[in-house]
This record gives sequence, C-alpha cells and structure tokens, in this order.
Amino acid sequence: MSFSTTQARRELDRLERRLKKYESLLMRKRQLEAFLALADELSKKPKQKAESASPTRLKMKRKFRISDYAAQILQRGELHLDALYQQMRAQGWSGAGNPANEKKAIYVALFREPGRFTKVGRNIWALRKETEARAAS
Repeated sequence: MSFSTTQARRELDRLERRLKKYESLLMRKRQLEAFLALADELSKKPKQKAESASPTRLKMKRKFRISDYAAQILQRGELHLDALYQQMRAQGWSGAGNPANEKKAIYVALFREPGRFTKVGRNIWALRKETEARAAS
C-alpha cells in the first residue's frame, strides 16, 4: 500500500480545515468565558466595610433654584419676563417642558422674593439692589 503525496496533501488540507473550525470554536469559547466572568463581577454586591456599618449622610449641594438663574441674568439689568425666560433657557436652565408653565414658575419665584427682586413695570423685573441705587441717584 503506497501513500502518494497528493493523498498526503489532501489529508493535510482536511486537517487544517478542521483545525480552523476548532480555533474558531476556541475563540468563541474564550469570548463567552470572558463575558460570563464580567457579568459575574458586575452582579456581585459591593462588600460593606466593618467600620462603616451605619450609613453616613452625604452632604448634598443646594439645588440651583429658578431665582438663582434669574438673579444671575438680572445682574446685567432689568428685563421683561419673556426675555428673562429666553436667557435663562440659553444659560442652561431646564424647566418642565411647557413654556407657559415655565414662565409662570419664573414669575412666582421672583414674586416670592421681594427682598431680592422688584417689579419695575408690566412684567419687567430687576434686582432690588439696582432699583434702589437708581432711585438714590
């Protein structure tokens, strides 16, 4: 029984094809193992330290209020409520999504702080310090 070189090459080609399939299976196996290891790591609950058994309160920064946004803008001068609203939105204030309700909220916020804001005209607002300085001169 003789073994020819063509037969050897064919058998070698078949083995190489099988090995390539095996390599792709091994790669997929490694990917799935890595995925499961990461999923297990993410699903673990964080361990609490023994010394901090009681939860500590975090100091929260005060929320930036509507009147704070308005005060920053009104430092430049008095404005009509519509212009104030537009500049507040441009500065980054995000309201409830309804412009009519947002303008009402601004009006109420300004109205509730009479020591800080004053109504100069019809829907025209200014900071209290500015109007007092103008009246003194």
